[in-house]
Parts: sequence; C-alpha cells; structure tokens
Amino acid sequence: MKSLATYLAALLFTVSSASGLAHPQVEHLIEAQKHQGEGFLDAIYWLPETQKVFRRHLLDREQWLGFEPERWRSVPDATKSAMFSELGETLEALDGAKLDETWKRIQDWQSIRTQLALFVTAMDSDEAFLNLAFQDAALRSAFDAIIAKRPADFDNKHIGGTFTSGELVGFRAHLTAHILSMTATKRHECYSRIYARIAAH
Repeated sequence: MKSLATYLAALLFTVSSASGLAHPQVEHLIEAQKHQGEGFLDAIYWLPETQKVFRRHLLDREQWLGFEPERWRSVPDATKSAMFSELGETLEALDGAKLDETWKRIQDWQSIRTQLALFVTAMDSDEAFLNLAFQDAALRSAFDAIIAKRPADFDNKHIGGTFTSGELVGFRAHLTAHILSMTATKRHECYSRIYARIAAH
C-alpha cells in the first residue's frame, strides 16, 4: 500500500488536475489529516456534519464500532480519495460562518478527546474515570441512555464497571459530543472540577 505521504500527494494532484483549480476545502482536509492524523479522522467519523459522507464510503461500515485506525489503513486509496473529494464538496457548499463553525467543532472534538484520554490516564482506568465523571452535574445527563439499560435497583455510583466494550466505544463519542455542546467556559469549569476530584482521590 502507498505511504500516507504518497497517497495524500496523489490525492491533492488529482483534485487539482481535475478542476484546473485546487478545491480549498479538499486541500484543507488533506493537510489536516497529514498533520493531525487519527484524531482528525476520529472527529470526521463521529461529527454529524461529516459522518454521513465518511461512513458512506466504508463498505464494511456496519462492522466499525467507531473510528478504527487499523480498518482505515486497509481502506483502498481510491475509496479514501472519493471520500475526501465528496467531503470537500460538502464543506465548500457551506456559507462562511457555518464553515468556520464546522472546522472549529472538528478542532474542539480532538481537544476534548485528548482531555478525556488524560483523565482516564490520571485515573488509571476507564471505569474509575466514568464513575468520577458520573458525579459531575454537568456530565450526569450524558449517562441517561446507559442507565436506562441497567436494572432499576442498580447502584449508579458504580456505573463505570458495567460498560461492555461496544458500549464504551459509543459512550466515549457520546460524552465527547455532550462536552462539545457546552460553552467553552462551562467546558473548562467542568475540567477544573474533574481535576480537583482526581487530585482528591
């Protein structure tokens, strides 16, 4: 399989040659993937603004639990090229304000994912972090769908230990989206509370 650099260069050349002019959003997507890697693709896979295009090009999409780097590496170059081209066209159709907002959400998604990974590392496990996150009033409602699947007499303070592997993948994305919906101020206040709880452990 071609190296990532070769693939990206070929895609950019194809896009530029086909139109006579490079499509700015396709170029932006290519550059973002080149510099941001898997975090960027994770955001593209999950965000509502981009996920339909991304997943439509995955022939085995029903088997993907989330963005899976190993599966992505096995996707044919032609499929990747088609996905980026269509996604670029989708972004180009947005007006300026909506386009800027979409790119900001992509960046924020990656930032939140990184922050959550740091929390998990600090707590030594997903289970411990989720139990702690459930205690935060700003995050508790994110657990509603999971709690609805648990027995009525289940002690929710131990919710982190009940996730199946499949539930955990989806919930990480759901929690990321939940935090993304907050204002920047509320988000950082939430982070501060979690760090304080981690420090108190």
